[in-house]
Amino acid sequence: MKTRTHLLPALLAAAALTASCATPPPASLVWGSEWQLQALGDQPVLHRPLATLNFPEPGRIAGNGSCNRFFGSASIDGANLRIEQTGMTRMACAEPVNAQEMRYMKALTAAQRFELLGDVLLIHSSALDKPLRFVKPGIRDE
Repeated sequence: MKTRTHLLPALLAAAALTASCATPPPASLVWGSEWQLQALGDQPVLHRPLATLNFPEPGRIAGNGSCNRFFGSASIDGANLRIEQTGMTRMACAEPVNAQEMRYMKALTAAQRFELLGDVLLIHSSALDKPLRFVKPGIRDE
């Protein structure tokens, strides 16, 4: 029976370690990062012009919506992401680019949470069934 009593603390320690691995990424990994949009939910995106998302400093976002530049505020609490107070330039765009930009901005402003998977950023949005998928600049989407 002594073997079993020594086994319980080891199992509890292993369970605690496993649970700690499931914690959301710290916000410090997001601030200062730059991303290129690869997919709008289940739809691929136009790569010319490139849609981007940057987190230049804590509390701020910026990027290219596909045609226009945008900016706004962002807050991160654990894995929760909230994007608000967005604004953008008002350049005229060709219809496919304009349609993509409208879908992108709608999904971005409905962001709920995020995941960092190496060089991939997923943003889950209430406006899409599947998350927005981003990669770091220079990384090819596979």
